[in-house]
Amino acid sequence: MDKQPALDADLVFTIVSRFDQLEGADAEVAVRSAAELAECPVGVRWSEDAEPTVWLEREGLARSTDELLLHRLRHHDS
Repeated sequence: MDKQPALDADLVFTIVSRFDQLEGADAEVAVRSAAELAECPVGVRWSEDAEPTVWLEREGLARSTDELLLHRLRHHDS
């Protein structure tokens, strides 16, 4: 069984706080902010009938907070 890396509490707080501050911001601002937090490019594909598909274009290993970051971006309401 693979062990999940421990979450970085400071980074979790930073991600949650940043997205809370983005309430009302447009999608472009949210994507740019996610890329800044992830320190890598972020991809988004919008669909009319579903929530957007989002991903990180990260080289190397995923971070323990990547799923949280993607979840917050996917559910960002502008």
